[in-house]
Amino acid sequence: MSAAAVTVAAASALAVMAPPASAATRLGGINLGAYCQRTVPPGDASVARLIENHARGWRCADSMWTDAPFGWVTYRLREMDLNHACRLQYGGSAYAVLEQNHAQGWACYR
Repeated sequence: MSAAAVTVAAASALAVMAPPASAATRLGGINLGAYCQRTVPPGDASVARLIENHARGWRCADSMWTDAPFGWVTYRLREMDLNHACRLQYGGSAYAVLEQNHAQGWACYR
């Protein structure tokens, strides 16, 4: 399964540890591929890639179209702001929370 197609609960440097269950509502995981594509410059493409196998190992791999013979060429890996990803997916007050310390251990809460 490609990283772009994977919907996981993922990480942000600004994310917080899980709050008490009574204090917040779990909204679900983060669609990392959708976040990367929504935040890349218009006309370019972006996919989610796990470059290090840990909670903060996700990056957006941004590509641009060049003429033959190269086609799509990745020109940068960029950090993900997964609090922003949660807000884009679930609305203004959503934020990322580390539930388990591994690459798929993140979720969005409100």
